[in-house]
Amino acid sequence: MTMNVNEMTGSPKQKKWANNLRYQWVSHFVMEREEQVAETLASITDSRFWIDNREENTDFFRKAGSGSLTAASL
Repeated sequence: MTMNVNEMTGSPKQKKWANNLRYQWVSHFVMEREEQVAETLASITDSRFWIDNREENTDFFRKAGSGSLTAASL
């Protein structure tokens, strides 16, 4: 499976941290064979999203990846 992964926004330090977090979650959903969720998560480029939500669980990221979170939920 090939995914387009866009560059993160933020400072260099934030980008590095957020890229690591994104990689972990995208890899998790690829391994779970939830490719659509993984693709959507891979497209999230806001470092702040990844850093602010680093303590969230699988259900949160599944909802974020399926588009069922609203802006108010974030």
